[in-house]
Amino acid sequence: MSRARSEERASALIDFDPAERPIGYNPLHVTDPSRRYMVVAGIISAFRKVWYEFWGPRMEHILRYALLTLAEFPGSTLVDLPRLLTDPSFRRGVVGRVTDPHTKAFWQAEFDRYSSPFRNEAVAPILNKIGALLASPVARAVLGERQARLDLRAVMDEGRILIANLSKGRLGEDATNLLGALLVAGFQQAALARADTPESARRDFYLYLDEVHNFATVSLVEMLQETRKYRLALVMANQYLEQLDERLQQALLGNVGTLIVFRVGVRDAKVLTDEFFPEFSVEDLASLPRYHIYLRLMIDGVVSWGFSAVALAPQPVHVEQPI
Repeated sequence: MSRARSEERASALIDFDPAERPIGYNPLHVTDPSRRYMVVAGIISAFRKVWYEFWGPRMEHILRYALLTLAEFPGSTLVDLPRLLTDPSFRRGVVGRVTDPHTKAFWQAEFDRYSSPFRNEAVAPILNKIGALLASPVARAVLGERQARLDLRAVMDEGRILIANLSKGRLGEDATNLLGALLVAGFQQAALARADTPESARRDFYLYLDEVHNFATVSLVEMLQETRKYRLALVMANQYLEQLDERLQQALLGNVGTLIVFRVGVRDAKVLTDEFFPEFSVEDLASLPRYHIYLRLMIDGVVSWGFSAVALAPQPVHVEQPI
């Protein structure tokens, strides 16, 4: 029985390992036109997270309309973004098929009226950053496949297992952070799209995010606040609170039901002790032995008292052992 179950789960596994076996993922693929703006907003939040040092209102404005345009043009990918901004002939062909009047007006009444020097200056930051990303063969292989094979809504609804190996050492920091943030935004949109499915038919799905600060975008904050009713549960791990900006810290501590803490530094202990008051003190949190934890649970919608436990030590892995 366990072997049959193991084989069944193995067939449900998707190994998303861009450095070894790239699987196409097109974040611009939108099947429901009413969700187009929200999908683009998620992509924008991913870009903002990775390119925060260069971000500005004009860059976001141009990028938003460029992405809305590509999202309306079937088969478009992020690889088409530089061409849309720099090739007038290609741009006219694409914009001519756009049906949204506000998007079309941006190109015809605003962008096309920029002087050449101003236009070049306005798009330069976008071309610089997206060009650096697409210079990576791995990123192009994942984001440039027009018939993308990775469908996050199907992953959720069919109970598939997606393991994403986004190692910075193999992909580079920007590619790792951007691909991770795009996947997080994609899962958010996939969860919200479950509004078309009766609540009783929504399958539970668990999204595990290690080193969550690398993918901490506006989409993640919104997921914490909105996706529980769509049966998407988040399990997040990181090493210390300063890795997260203040807004995400507040969203995490204000919305998570279960909180597990290993030994932390005094600065984090001063924040987390409020979550375990009155059971545990700063000294308790900062002096936990190895593998010991403090935790609180959400049980039937009610937060439990904090209590202590001992986690299992890492075990040897045997590849032939059934999962």
